[in-house]
Amino acid sequence: MELLKAVLGSPAVTGAVVTSIPTLAVAALVWLLNRKPAWLAAYHQYKGYVFQAIEWAEKIVPAVPGNRHIDKFEAALNRLKHVFTRLEGRLPTPAEAQCLEQAIEYGHAELERTGVLGVKMLPGKDAA
Repeated sequence: MELLKAVLGSPAVTGAVVTSIPTLAVAALVWLLNRKPAWLAAYHQYKGYVFQAIEWAEKIVPAVPGNRHIDKFEAALNRLKHVFTRLEGRLPTPAEAQCLEQAIEYGHAELERTGVLGVKMLPGKDAA
């Protein structure tokens, strides 16, 4: 025990610990900044399906006065969960379902930002 106290209390060990703390802090910060959220991986994996589900929900939920955003969101989410189940052969876990929800939200924002959402098709053109 005395040997351990002597080694840990020595100036060389103390100096090494003190000089490595900033390096470890910078490494931890870089790691945190480079981490991507789990839903972003789901978004990129199912990006086309996310867009299709959103556009499908925009078409099938009736355009009546009032707030239909939640109905459209739920329709798109259910469609994406169905696609996930068909592709993966199982229902999404609660964590995966949450990732799919966030992927729908992000995809909707992307479609709005690019101006694709709400654009009417030309007569005689099909969205297929």
